Amino acid sequence: MLTSNTAETGQSGLDFIAAALEAGHKLTLYVRNPHKLPKEVSDNENVVIVKGKLDDEEGLKKAASSGAAVFVSFAGPVSRSKGTVRFSPLSGSCPLF
Repeated sequence: MLTSNTAETGQSGLDFIAAALEAGHKLTLYVRNPHKLPKEVSDNENVVIVKGKLDDEEGLKKAASSGAAVFVSFAGPVSRSKGTVRFSPLSGSCPLF
């Protein structure tokens, strides 16, 4: 199965990627910082990486056009952030999917 994911450079996202690849899935990863992905992910033939931010409509369109059957988002506050999340990536990107 082909999945399209956002914000997977945190531990939850990396754990998901490892499990999905182990299960034989193909992934399109939409990431702000591709250099944060482990080499075994970025070099994997079943992984396509699209660089962009969550407010980048063109980048999101490119990731969404991968033909994925499933969209998974790991976007959220980082561990040291304070207060309420002010941006919901799905509010802007859902129409694209």
